[in-house]
Amino acid sequence: MAQKKGRLKVLRQLLEKKAYDNQEDLLIDLEKEGFKTTQSTLSRDMRSMQVYRVYNAAGRAIYVLPTVGVANRVSQRRNRERLAQSFGFLSVEFSGNIAVLKTLNGYANTLAVEVDAHNHPDILGSLAGDDTLLLVLRESASRDVVHGILKDLIPNYES
Repeated sequence: MAQKKGRLKVLRQLLEKKAYDNQEDLLIDLEKEGFKTTQSTLSRDMRSMQVYRVYNAAGRAIYVLPTVGVANRVSQRRNRERLAQSFGFLSVEFSGNIAVLKTLNGYANTLAVEVDAHNHPDILGSLAGDDTLLLVLRESASRDVVHGILKDLIPNYES
């Protein structure tokens, strides 16, 4: 158990320091840190840590920890305009208390993470597919509020 605890700690540190886009590189770096393991064990470890993949500003799908916000990780290395490009935002339309956002393929989840991290009380939740993001709004939420949230998150946002 101590071996696993140490491996998970090192895995967390590696994911916080470096953007990994494949498990092979992670296995190599874990071995350099003294933890030789298999790909299946690494997958189980990552699943238990709730590691997931998002697209970074360069368009690569990288592994991130749930406690590490995409904006924090990316904005440390990119200016605000480059960050906006990583969201791949295309348009927004409304239907009742639902906002439907369209993005480039593969970018909806990244934008959903940012919207969720914003934690605005008028947004009850989000659901992301590959290129579509649904925002469920409070009944009393105005479209202007949603436009304001998106303007805060996406530079050069135009409704």
